[in-house]
Amino acid sequence: MVAWVPPGRADDATRHRWRSPFRSEAFEWVGGMRASKGLWLWPLLLGGATWQRAAPGVPVAALLVWLLVVGAGYATPEPPTMLALALRTPRQFLRRRLALGLGYGALTAAPFLALLGAGTAGWGAALAVGLFWLLLLTLLILSKYAFYPNASHIRTTQGLVLAVSLLGAWHPAYPPLLLAIAGGLVWQSQRRLRAVLETNHYSSPLPDAGD
Repeated sequence: MVAWVPPGRADDATRHRWRSPFRSEAFEWVGGMRASKGLWLWPLLLGGATWQRAAPGVPVAALLVWLLVVGAGYATPEPPTMLALALRTPRQFLRRRLALGLGYGALTAAPFLALLGAGTAGWGAALAVGLFWLLLLTLLILSKYAFYPNASHIRTTQGLVLAVSLLGAWHPAYPPLLLAIAGGLVWQSQRRLRAVLETNHYSSPLPDAGD
């Protein structure tokens, strides 16, 4: 619903202070759902998964398509001014963005997981698929800020992350490789956010990530 909230006006300080950070926090979901037509695709995917709910692969396939739609929203970098509105330190910023993204992601994925759990796959499989789906979404969000604001690098990294995560699952080195990817994206995203904010002078020099 935030997509229909009017922006704050410069001459109304109270509304501006409240609405601007709110719209900045939800940028990926407002802008991303508009750009990717996700508001129309989600009910279509859910309808198809419900219609073919007897086949466990259909809700899983719908979840994968939905992950690509959501990921497309995180492939577009917002202006640095919107970053600065919600930021204190890079670590705090990433925590807030991950909490928001994973919260919305879990809510939109829940109906598909319910269809999977209620079918022949069972609730154990639904839980495993849901956790893996949220892990992939986490990596997509981190990929955005690891190479912000270069859109081509963001999309390339997201594609590589998905390819390795989905195609390399049977390789013996898969768990440590996935852990290394996640750790590298966390480190690079905090490093990149610090450099962008200090370059644009939106805040005083930021403390180290360990502070």
